[in-house]
Amino acid sequence: MHLSSWRALLKIPSNAHLEIESIDAALEVGTKIAIPPNAGALLKERSYALHSVRPLLLAHFEKQAFSAEAELRDIALSHSVPSTPGELSRALAGMQALAVEGIADIARASAIFAEIGRGIVETHVANVNDRAIIGSTAGEMTGLYWLISGQHADAWADMWGLELWTNKWRGRDVATAWCAAEQHLNTIRSVVVQQVDARIRETLALERNLLTED
Repeated sequence: MHLSSWRALLKIPSNAHLEIESIDAALEVGTKIAIPPNAGALLKERSYALHSVRPLLLAHFEKQAFSAEAELRDIALSHSVPSTPGELSRALAGMQALAVEGIADIARASAIFAEIGRGIVETHVANVNDRAIIGSTAGEMTGLYWLISGQHADAWADMWGLELWTNKWRGRDVATAWCAAEQHLNTIRSVVVQQVDARIRETLALERNLLTED
């Protein structure tokens, strides 16, 4: 079975009926015991996937920053009023399309987390994030929602909305407005990457805890 320890048998919900405190306790003949998946193997698979997805996220936000500099800065600075519609509006729509495309790409790469999470829920190392995956109706976004949360994914998708920027730029000079745009991009990037890093630390901590079991 290659389980981390006998605790892996007793600490999963499916074996709650056993009501024994050690592997040495006597079991009645015919007692059914659920054998969980190998938590260590699942966590290693999750760790590998996390380290694979993280560079994709960073590359996306670098692409966003480059595109914003190339397409938005000159347009914004060419107007005395940053909320001027027309060319600026089209550029913002293009930036939002790029963000949504990036989200779709990361969602596809993140699908594995839902699969791994469902397996981990059957072990004794599952936490609230893993359990939230069960019963989710988010479809292909489930893995991404586990990774960074639906709230953060929504903020990411709305990052270049025209209404958001007209409100953010209203009453500011163009230079200050552009700084606000860059700051918002960096904030979204930081929040998303911090969530991924938190998942990496969480996974590594679970792996270390397995090593201390007896």
